[in-house]
Amino acid sequence: MQNRESVTSVVKFTRNKDDKKTYRSLSAELTKVFSLEEIKAEVQWWKVFKNYIRGRSGVLGRTYYFEKMCGLCLANPKEQKWLIKFRNVGLRRLNVFIINATKKEALSKDIKLLTWCSLSLLHFFYSKTQNRIDDCSCFRMSKLEQAKDLFRNTMYLILPEKQNEVVKQTIRYMTMTGQWNSQDYDLFVFQELLTMITKTEFLIAKVIKQTETSQKEMKIKEAFDVSCTLSTLLEQTFWDRYLYNHLLHNCYNTLLKLFILGSNPVPSSFTLENAKFKVVIKTCIRNFISNIKDNKGLVSVMDSMAKCLQDDTIGYEDKVEITEIIAYTAQKHSCKYYRESMTADLLDFLLINLNLPDKGLIMLAHKIFHLFLDRHSNLRFFAEPVYFFKGRSDFVINYDFNVEDAQFFKNFSADFFRSIHKNMLLFYNKYELVTYYSTLCIVLIEIPDPVITINILHLIITAQNDVIKLSNEIPMTSKAHIHAIIASLISLICVIHKEEVRALEKNVEEVNKYSVAGHHTTEYHDQLYFLEEEILYALQRCWLTRRMTTYR
Repeated sequence: MQNRESVTSVVKFTRNKDDKKTYRSLSAELTKVFSLEEIKAEVQWWKVFKNYIRGRSGVLGRTYYFEKMCGLCLANPKEQKWLIKFRNVGLRRLNVFIINATKKEALSKDIKLLTWCSLSLLHFFYSKTQNRIDDCSCFRMSKLEQAKDLFRNTMYLILPEKQNEVVKQTIRYMTMTGQWNSQDYDLFVFQELLTMITKTEFLIAKVIKQTETSQKEMKIKEAFDVSCTLSTLLEQTFWDRYLYNHLLHNCYNTLLKLFILGSNPVPSSFTLENAKFKVVIKTCIRNFISNIKDNKGLVSVMDSMAKCLQDDTIGYEDKVEITEIIAYTAQKHSCKYYRESMTADLLDFLLINLNLPDKGLIMLAHKIFHLFLDRHSNLRFFAEPVYFFKGRSDFVINYDFNVEDAQFFKNFSADFFRSIHKNMLLFYNKYELVTYYSTLCIVLIEIPDPVITINILHLIITAQNDVIKLSNEIPMTSKAHIHAIIASLISLICVIHKEEVRALEKNVEEVNKYSVAGHHTTEYHDQLYFLEEEILYALQRCWLTRRMTTYR
């Protein structure tokens, strides 16, 4: 009786009232087919029904078969035994349909139903395999493998022609059914999709959009689950097939916005989840950046963060963490010319950080300058102040520096050197002084321009004189470190510009005895200081006699 009612419901699928006789006769014939189950129980009626539909019924019958098959895959009865039976039968029927369907026929079906059915079956057997381990585990694993193959075959039929619709329906299904907490299941689905679709960035953008939506609706647990899946996807997704485009740029801005919103106050019940969410979003940002292979894309990312940090409402901790991300991006970035690396907003941000009264942000700004300026990996030679001698230097001097790079650096060199001079008198521990020293050494080597060299020389001699004036306020050890840095920088200038300065020969025995200028920290006295006029005279004599043949 139940079969007869289901068969007569076929008439509801028609929209053409002129073919009522045809559908009545079809209903009678289908009733005879279903009556075979009562006469011969060994006959599999669904096979007879499938063959009959293919040979006789036409579009109407195939639609009915497809709708009934989807009902078995998506139905959610209360009793567990019926759910298992429906899913097993649905897996078998959908598998037969996909194997025998052509690409044209699959694309003509409802993409939403095909996607949801394959996802529903896959999740059901995933959960059955993970939640229960018993004597039937091998059987369940075989069912899970069948569901995986079914999902792949279904996607092969409808992708990449319907990739936008498939991505939208996949995310919608996971959101409506609450499947984001099954990370293994989510990762399998998205990893399979990434191998089949052509618009990888579209999938990533949709997942990021869902994270933003969940966060706005205060579904912190769901936002955390989505972001965990996103983090793993970004770690395994590479942007080497195309350049960093506008859609990816918007995705990154959304991630940055979510990271900042993670600091907003939330109800006490969500405090822990919100903290976890912020940590995962930071991991997403790092994974996103690590897969950008285009230098212009990396510059665009750093420029976005620099613009974001101009907002005064951002907290101190967020500023520090975003600045660390800028340093991480600069480490992966490599450009031939400085003007291509540092945009106006990024340069303004770094110079502002150098003038802040915060030691942490100042050190981060210097670290970013190191990564931008050091194009020949010379930073490791300037970990501590040492004396430099002709023929005994392992670093690479960039005599073939670009004139436009030198001019670019000169445009902001006044503010840059003024900030370093100010910081030397405010923060004079050994770590800070060595950081300033490394920055100046990199500038001297990468841009050995006479004007820049004179500016650095004036900077260190002025700092020396200010230290003498503030001798009562600055500790003796800091004054000794400052002098060691000055001696090392002057010897470096002499090596770069191939000129001897007599001021370095005042203590010949000490110079020959020590290779590290830091010995002044224990043997400090006022006679070791230098005069700017003597050094300038030696350098000017060098440049005039050589007529600048070394420089372009």
